[in-house]
Amino acid sequence: MRSHPRRRTVGLFSLALLASPAIVNAAVTATIDNLNLGGINTYPLSLTVNQIGVFMTTPIGSLNTNFASPDTIASGLNPSNTIITQNDDAGTDGVGAGTVIDTHGSLLRYRATAVGNYSWQVRGFLDAQSGPYIATRTVFEVGVTPGDFTDTESNNTIATAQPLALPAGSAKLGFGNLTPGDADVFSIAVQPGDVISAATVPLSGLPTNFSSVNTVIEVRDSSGALILTNDDAGFGSDAVGNAPVDPETGSAFRYLSTTAQTINVNVHGFDANSTGDYAMMISNVHVPEPTGAMTTVLAGLSMLKRRRAL
Repeated sequence: MRSHPRRRTVGLFSLALLASPAIVNAAVTATIDNLNLGGINTYPLSLTVNQIGVFMTTPIGSLNTNFASPDTIASGLNPSNTIITQNDDAGTDGVGAGTVIDTHGSLLRYRATAVGNYSWQVRGFLDAQSGPYIATRTVFEVGVTPGDFTDTESNNTIATAQPLALPAGSAKLGFGNLTPGDADVFSIAVQPGDVISAATVPLSGLPTNFSSVNTVIEVRDSSGALILTNDDAGFGSDAVGNAPVDPETGSAFRYLSTTAQTINVNVHGFDANSTGDYAMMISNVHVPEPTGAMTTVLAGLSMLKRRRAL
């Protein structure tokens, strides 16, 4: 008989060996957390009517190669502890100059229709999955929560890109609007080992769903060369009230910089008819290259946790 996995509630925790303390601002939190074998990590959150919650995992156990491990599944639970939305793999991943395969991070978007104590949960796709990941999450209400940035025209090209200060150890929430043929380009200075996690939240389909504006997100280097692109991220990821909603038309990416450079994040519509408002959650967590010593210490920490649980 299979035993139930042990659940662990995660607060504002980060593994100091891997990154600086938890990144927290008024709207966005990013932490490095560890998924134990067969475990479930729980992130409590309180929501009021019309508040939107967004949750994204960025696996970092297989860096500097890709974002494949651990393979996470994220779930959104209502105050009755019932799963209302769940996602396995979402977004596009990149390392250095290009896209990498085996996307195993997860993404959820949710609008509350009732006041209550909700939660996000993270588990492995299989019980054998374990390791560190970044959990980036935000709660906001459209027209109420102030953004850290707003797209400012003209920012349609790399030449006119809007600078976005996002040093390692920071996370931000921004708002933008796409008109016919429009693009919002944000330039970000990054360093080797910086991991950028970002997701768009279409807002013009609310209160019904997250279908509009249908965004596409690109990451390009300073010369304009394409590093990665993503259209629809998160099959089964969106929910309103107590039910999933579709279509999922928001975008997401994870990117590890291997050099000191400026990248350009380009948000545009799927086509000329894709217009409307969106939010973007974005974080920068610096992850040093894993070493043999660090791997040994991580294994020791995992054993210590198991011993204390006995």
